[in-house]
Amino acid sequence: MSVLLMKGVEYDINNIRKNPNEKNFIFISYQQCTQYLSGLNLKPQDVARLIMLSTYVNYNGILMKNHKTPMSKNDMMEIVRESNTTRFNTLFQLLVEENVILLDKGSGLIHLSTILFKMGGLDSNSKATRIFIDETRYLFQNIKTSDIKGFGYLILLLPWISRSHNIICKNPNEEDIKKVVPLKVSELSNILGIGNKSIFNLRVLLQGMSLKNKTPLIISKTTEGNKFMNMIINPDIFYSGKSKGEGLEYTKALFMR
Repeated sequence: MSVLLMKGVEYDINNIRKNPNEKNFIFISYQQCTQYLSGLNLKPQDVARLIMLSTYVNYNGILMKNHKTPMSKNDMMEIVRESNTTRFNTLFQLLVEENVILLDKGSGLIHLSTILFKMGGLDSNSKATRIFIDETRYLFQNIKTSDIKGFGYLILLLPWISRSHNIICKNPNEEDIKKVVPLKVSELSNILGIGNKSIFNLRVLLQGMSLKNKTPLIISKTTEGNKFMNMIINPDIFYSGKSKGEGLEYTKALFMR
Protein backbone atom coordinates (compact mmCIF):
# COMPACT_ATOMS: atom_id res chain seq x y z
CA MET A 1 0.00 0.00 0.00
CA SER A 2 1.38 3.40 -0.96
CA VAL A 3 0.41 6.90 0.08
CA LEU A 4 0.42 9.36 -2.80
CA LEU A 5 1.16 13.06 -2.59
CA MET A 6 -1.90 15.14 -3.46
CA LYS A 7 -0.50 17.22 -6.27
CA GLY A 8 -2.18 20.37 -7.42
CA VAL A 9 -4.04 20.90 -4.16
CA GLU A 10 -4.89 24.54 -3.54
CA TYR A 11 -4.57 25.50 0.11
CA ASP A 12 -7.22 27.71 1.65
CA ILE A 13 -5.54 31.03 2.38
CA ASN A 14 -8.08 31.62 5.16
CA ASN A 15 -6.52 28.79 7.14
CA ILE A 16 -3.11 30.46 7.28
CA ARG A 17 -2.45 32.00 10.65
CA LYS A 18 -2.50 35.77 10.59
CA ASN A 19 -1.94 36.41 14.30
CA PRO A 20 1.81 36.39 15.04
CA ASN A 21 1.07 35.58 18.68
CA GLU A 22 -0.52 32.24 17.77
CA LYS A 23 1.64 29.15 17.83
CA ASN A 24 2.49 27.56 14.49
CA PHE A 25 1.57 23.94 14.08
CA ILE A 26 1.45 21.03 11.65
CA PHE A 27 -1.55 18.72 11.33
CA ILE A 28 -0.82 15.02 11.47
CA SER A 29 -3.60 12.73 10.30
CA TYR A 30 -2.94 10.43 13.25
CA GLN A 31 -5.28 7.60 12.31
CA GLN A 32 -3.88 7.19 8.80
CA CYS A 33 -0.34 7.89 9.91
CA THR A 34 -0.16 5.43 12.80
CA GLN A 35 -1.96 2.68 10.90
CA TYR A 36 0.19 3.17 7.83
CA LEU A 37 3.51 3.55 9.60
CA SER A 38 2.85 0.50 11.78
CA GLY A 39 2.77 -1.48 8.55
CA LEU A 40 6.29 -0.28 7.78
CA ASN A 41 7.56 -1.60 11.13
CA LEU A 42 9.32 1.68 11.84
CA LYS A 43 11.21 1.83 15.11
CA PRO A 44 9.76 4.30 17.65
CA GLN A 45 12.84 6.52 17.30
CA ASP A 46 12.31 6.72 13.55
CA VAL A 47 8.65 7.65 14.08
CA ALA A 48 9.90 10.51 16.27
CA ARG A 49 12.38 11.54 13.58
CA LEU A 50 9.63 11.62 10.97
CA ILE A 51 7.49 13.82 13.23
CA MET A 52 10.47 16.13 13.70
CA LEU A 53 10.83 16.41 9.91
CA SER A 54 7.15 17.24 9.58
CA THR A 55 7.71 20.49 11.49
CA TYR A 56 9.73 21.73 8.51
CA VAL A 57 7.10 21.39 5.79
CA ASN A 58 5.62 24.45 4.11
CA TYR A 59 2.06 24.86 2.82
CA ASN A 60 2.93 22.84 -0.30
CA GLY A 61 4.37 19.93 1.66
CA ILE A 62 7.96 20.83 0.75
CA LEU A 63 10.62 20.31 3.40
CA MET A 64 12.36 23.64 4.05
CA LYS A 65 15.52 24.20 6.08
CA ASN A 66 14.30 27.75 6.66
CA HIS A 67 11.78 30.08 5.03
CA LYS A 68 13.94 30.48 1.92
CA THR A 69 16.10 27.36 1.63
CA PRO A 70 14.77 23.91 0.62
CA MET A 71 16.05 21.05 2.74
CA SER A 72 18.69 18.67 1.42
CA LYS A 73 19.18 15.06 2.39
CA ASN A 74 22.23 16.05 4.44
CA ASP A 75 20.13 18.67 6.23
CA MET A 76 17.59 15.99 7.06
CA MET A 77 20.19 13.72 8.60
CA GLU A 78 21.42 16.53 10.83
CA ILE A 79 17.92 17.67 11.85
CA VAL A 80 16.79 14.17 12.89
CA ARG A 81 20.02 13.63 14.87
CA GLU A 82 21.02 10.43 13.10
CA SER A 83 24.82 10.17 12.97
CA ASN A 84 24.93 6.78 11.27
CA THR A 85 24.80 7.32 7.49
CA THR A 86 23.83 3.71 6.73
CA ARG A 87 20.90 3.76 9.15
CA PHE A 88 19.70 7.12 7.82
CA ASN A 89 19.94 6.02 4.18
CA THR A 90 17.98 2.85 4.99
CA LEU A 91 15.21 4.89 6.63
CA PHE A 92 15.21 7.48 3.86
CA GLN A 93 14.96 4.85 1.12
CA LEU A 94 12.10 3.06 2.90
CA LEU A 95 10.10 6.30 3.22
CA VAL A 96 10.75 7.10 -0.45
CA GLU A 97 9.64 3.65 -1.59
CA GLU A 98 6.43 3.96 0.42
CA ASN A 99 5.73 7.51 -0.81
CA VAL A 100 5.91 9.06 2.65
CA ILE A 101 8.80 11.08 1.25
CA LEU A 102 8.49 12.17 -2.38
CA LEU A 103 11.36 13.39 -4.52
CA ASP A 104 10.94 15.88 -7.32
CA LYS A 105 13.77 14.90 -9.66
CA GLY A 106 13.37 18.02 -11.74
CA SER A 107 13.66 20.59 -8.97
CA GLY A 108 15.41 18.45 -6.36
CA LEU A 109 12.74 19.37 -3.80
CA ILE A 110 11.83 16.88 -1.07
CA HIS A 111 8.16 16.55 -0.07
CA LEU A 112 6.32 14.84 2.77
CA SER A 113 2.98 13.25 1.98
CA THR A 114 0.23 15.83 2.47
CA ILE A 115 -2.15 12.99 3.26
CA LEU A 116 -0.22 12.34 6.47
CA PHE A 117 1.21 15.78 7.30
CA LYS A 118 -0.07 19.21 6.40
CA MET A 119 0.45 22.82 7.37
CA GLY A 120 -2.85 24.68 7.15
CA GLY A 121 -6.42 23.47 7.47
CA LEU A 122 -7.77 19.97 7.02
CA ASP A 123 -11.34 19.07 6.11
CA SER A 124 -13.77 18.81 9.00
CA ASN A 125 -13.91 15.01 8.82
CA SER A 126 -10.17 14.51 9.26
CA LYS A 127 -8.99 12.92 12.49
CA ALA A 128 -5.91 14.97 13.13
CA THR A 129 -3.64 16.21 15.88
CA ARG A 130 -1.87 19.55 15.98
CA ILE A 131 1.89 19.25 16.42
CA PHE A 132 3.18 22.56 17.74
CA ILE A 133 6.38 23.35 15.92
CA ASP A 134 8.50 25.29 18.41
CA GLU A 135 7.86 22.97 21.35
CA THR A 136 8.38 19.80 19.29
CA ARG A 137 11.70 21.05 17.92
CA TYR A 138 12.87 22.21 21.32
CA LEU A 139 12.08 18.87 22.94
CA PHE A 140 13.61 16.80 20.14
CA GLN A 141 16.78 18.89 20.07
CA ASN A 142 17.31 18.88 23.83
CA ILE A 143 16.64 15.30 24.89
CA LYS A 144 19.37 12.68 24.84
CA THR A 145 19.70 10.78 21.58
CA SER A 146 18.93 7.59 23.49
CA ASP A 147 15.63 9.12 24.69
CA ILE A 148 14.29 9.82 21.18
CA LYS A 149 12.87 6.29 21.25
CA GLY A 150 10.73 7.17 24.28
CA PHE A 151 9.37 10.24 22.53
CA GLY A 152 8.50 8.02 19.58
CA TYR A 153 6.44 5.73 21.81
CA LEU A 154 4.42 8.74 22.98
CA ILE A 155 3.70 9.70 19.35
CA LEU A 156 2.36 6.20 18.73
CA LEU A 157 -0.30 6.92 21.37
CA LEU A 158 -1.76 9.90 19.49
CA PRO A 159 -4.94 8.02 18.39
CA TRP A 160 -5.81 7.56 22.07
CA ILE A 161 -5.56 11.22 23.12
CA SER A 162 -8.82 12.65 24.47
CA ARG A 163 -9.94 15.39 22.07
CA SER A 164 -11.16 17.55 24.94
CA HIS A 165 -8.74 16.86 27.81
CA ASN A 166 -5.49 15.46 26.30
CA ILE A 167 -5.70 12.31 28.41
CA ILE A 168 -4.52 8.98 26.99
CA CYS A 169 -7.71 6.93 27.21
CA LYS A 170 -10.02 4.27 25.76
CA ASN A 171 -12.69 6.74 24.65
CA PRO A 172 -10.91 9.80 23.17
CA ASN A 173 -14.13 11.29 21.76
CA GLU A 174 -15.75 11.57 25.19
CA GLU A 175 -16.16 15.22 26.24
CA ASP A 176 -17.27 14.64 29.85
CA ILE A 177 -14.06 14.28 31.85
CA LYS A 178 -15.90 12.16 34.45
CA LYS A 179 -16.62 9.55 31.77
CA VAL A 180 -13.09 9.41 30.30
CA VAL A 181 -11.61 5.93 30.88
CA PRO A 182 -7.81 5.74 31.17
CA LEU A 183 -5.99 2.83 29.59
CA LYS A 184 -4.80 -0.08 31.66
CA VAL A 185 -1.06 -0.66 31.88
CA SER A 186 -1.62 -3.98 30.10
CA GLU A 187 -3.46 -2.18 27.28
CA LEU A 188 -0.64 0.31 26.85
CA SER A 189 1.74 -2.63 26.77
CA ASN A 190 -0.24 -4.27 23.96
CA ILE A 191 -0.52 -1.04 21.95
CA LEU A 192 3.21 -0.30 22.10
CA GLY A 193 4.43 -3.88 22.00
CA ILE A 194 6.52 -3.62 25.17
CA GLY A 195 6.27 -5.23 28.61
CA ASN A 196 4.48 -3.79 31.62
CA LYS A 197 7.78 -2.99 33.32
CA SER A 198 8.87 -1.05 30.24
CA ILE A 199 5.63 0.99 30.42
CA PHE A 200 6.60 2.20 33.90
CA ASN A 201 10.15 2.95 32.71
CA LEU A 202 8.70 4.90 29.77
CA ARG A 203 6.49 6.87 32.13
CA VAL A 204 9.51 7.90 34.23
CA LEU A 205 11.43 8.88 31.10
CA LEU A 206 8.60 11.02 29.67
CA GLN A 207 7.94 12.67 33.02
CA GLY A 208 11.54 13.88 33.02
CA MET A 209 11.14 15.73 29.70
CA SER A 210 10.27 19.43 29.63
CA LEU A 211 9.11 21.84 26.94
CA LYS A 212 10.56 25.20 25.99
CA ASN A 213 8.23 26.95 28.45
CA LYS A 214 9.66 24.76 31.25
CA THR A 215 6.43 22.80 31.73
CA PRO A 216 6.55 18.97 31.78
CA LEU A 217 5.81 16.88 28.69
CA ILE A 218 3.37 14.68 30.59
CA ILE A 219 1.70 14.34 33.96
CA SER A 220 0.98 10.79 35.06
CA LYS A 221 -0.09 8.63 37.97
CA THR A 222 -1.37 5.10 38.41
CA THR A 223 -4.58 3.99 40.12
CA GLU A 224 -6.10 0.77 41.47
CA GLY A 225 -2.80 -0.75 42.47
CA ASN A 226 -0.95 0.26 39.30
CA LYS A 227 -3.65 -1.31 37.12
CA PHE A 228 -4.54 1.92 35.26
CA MET A 229 -2.15 4.53 33.90
CA ASN A 230 -3.51 8.07 34.00
CA MET A 231 -1.36 10.00 31.52
CA ILE A 232 -2.02 13.57 30.38
CA ILE A 233 -0.02 15.05 27.51
CA ASN A 234 0.92 18.71 27.63
CA PRO A 235 -1.42 20.46 25.13
CA ASP A 236 1.39 22.88 24.27
CA ILE A 237 3.00 20.14 22.14
CA PHE A 238 0.12 17.92 20.90
CA TYR A 239 -3.57 18.76 20.79
CA SER A 240 -6.41 17.03 18.93
CA GLY A 241 -9.42 19.05 20.05
CA LYS A 242 -11.27 22.15 18.96
CA SER A 243 -9.30 25.02 17.46
CA LYS A 244 -9.90 27.35 20.40
CA GLY A 245 -9.06 24.75 23.02
CA GLU A 246 -12.42 24.77 24.81
CA GLY A 247 -12.38 22.63 27.93
CA LEU A 248 -8.60 22.66 28.33
CA GLU A 249 -8.53 25.18 31.17
CA TYR A 250 -8.22 22.50 33.87
CA THR A 251 -5.65 20.51 31.88
CA LYS A 252 -3.49 23.58 31.26
CA ALA A 253 -3.69 24.56 34.92
CA LEU A 254 -2.22 21.17 35.90
CA PHE A 255 0.91 21.86 33.85
CA MET A 256 1.38 25.37 35.22
CA ARG A 257 1.68 24.29 38.86
